[in-house]
Amino acid sequence: MLDRLSADLSGLRAQNIPEWGWLWTVRKAIGLSAREVAGGREISRQSIAAFERGEAKGTIQLGKLASVADVMGCQLVYTVSSFRPEILQRIKEVTDRRGGPPKVSDKEPPTPKYLEKSGMPSGGWLKRMRLSLGYSRAEVAAKVGVAPTTLRDLERSEAKGTITLNSLRRVATALDCEVIYFLNNNGSVAPSFLNRMIPSPAEKKVASDSGKMMSDE
Repeated sequence: MLDRLSADLSGLRAQNIPEWGWLWTVRKAIGLSAREVAGGREISRQSIAAFERGEAKGTIQLGKLASVADVMGCQLVYTVSSFRPEILQRIKEVTDRRGGPPKVSDKEPPTPKYLEKSGMPSGGWLKRMRLSLGYSRAEVAAKVGVAPTTLRDLERSEAKGTITLNSLRRVATALDCEVIYFLNNNGSVAPSFLNRMIPSPAEKKVASDSGKMMSDE
């Protein structure tokens, strides 16, 4: 069932994420009760239900979402990305100006083990996209409506897996991006799904060229 879901959702966008969240949707898809998911582990049926409600409300932390997915034999995969040609064009211009993508600092906190296969880059997607777009922390903080130090803390909390979905989405929106995530049932993702989430350099070039043509018109 999940193999078919990941294949069918190769064009997944943020608005396609189920209203009740993936934890509940996937659990129902594979025919498990909350009690069965809890099983003999040190977690209660009530906790599973609370995590599902938290995902639906956006209050669940990224790390907890990944952990519950793991309990169900799944892997959280996510990205903060944009499909808008003008945003992809800006990333290309910033990258060309710098002579390459943002450099990863060796001071970044180590990626939590449960997020190693999530697709999150070192330091988190929020910081990576902010740097890729050439924005300062103060510029993005102003758009979010928080202090630069608060934005710094939010970026760090993503890297540690403690940020909530709502906070992740809030900052992503300020970056003109969207949060896209899915629960995959093995260590790999359907190629079309992964490529849609994280476009290849060739696909980015096509999108940026398209954006340039639009601006020329």
